[in-house]
Amino acid sequence: MDNKRERLIDLYRRMAEHTAQECAAPSEFGCKRAFACCHPAICFTVIAWAKEKWGVELAPTGHERLPLMGPDGCIAAPHLRPTCSVHACCMVEYGEKPGDPDWTRAYAELLAEIKEIEDPKDQLMR
Repeated sequence: MDNKRERLIDLYRRMAEHTAQECAAPSEFGCKRAFACCHPAICFTVIAWAKEKWGVELAPTGHERLPLMGPDGCIAAPHLRPTCSVHACCMVEYGEKPGDPDWTRAYAELLAEIKEIEDPKDQLMR
């Protein structure tokens, strides 16, 4: 695997770790309920993207609503679900995490590094 792909995998992993705290637990400025933004259509986009771009077959888990939801969250690795990995409700709604400039700065730095390689929204524009 080339260095650019390895770097992208690492950046998405770090971004997913950074945003996970915002998705997993409801908060005043984050998600109103855990995994509220997950949608079945995005799961199917992720399945297609993983196969098309990365050569990875993802099998639905059998979850009643979200095809890639496992007992501990999404089963897809962060680089296979770029749109999800960079999503944080506070960033969509406020453009920052109110009251937490360090979190916001870290998010912006990671996103900028990812965008040097690819735009996470490319997954949706195929």
